[in-house]
Amino acid sequence: MNEAIRNLVTFRVGSQWYGIDVENVIEISHLVMLNDVPTASTDVVGLMTLRNIVMPVIDLRLRFGLSEPEFRLDTPIIAIKTQGQSMGIIVDDIDNVEQINPDQISAELGDSFPYVYGTTQLHNRLLMLLDLHSLTVSNSPAK
Repeated sequence: MNEAIRNLVTFRVGSQWYGIDVENVIEISHLVMLNDVPTASTDVVGLMTLRNIVMPVIDLRLRFGLSEPEFRLDTPIIAIKTQGQSMGIIVDDIDNVEQINPDQISAELGDSFPYVYGTTQLHNRLLMLLDLHSLTVSNSPAK
């Protein structure tokens, strides 16, 4: 018997498209006022409060070693929950919610891709499936 169809929120960071399971998404919003965290790693851009939960906000461009972004009022933040931790992730663009058949997901890519657990083809583009457990703040690169 096939696994259930998975619903993924798709988004872009740099020129690459990614997907995360809808069940891990708390809310998608635009840039909000962030509180500074002076001792955090360089990719943690601050703290935000959402639904009375204080959570760190990670800029995925910085996490993935891309150029620093220019934040705008419409810069998307995806609030996610994983392993008992909530966090916001800043991305460049939100696309859609897509349905993926688990049979279409490639196997694990190995240690060369620490933030990706698999890939799939979607609308003639490669979609990397983000491993949210690897995004925890404790796995952030040091300053």
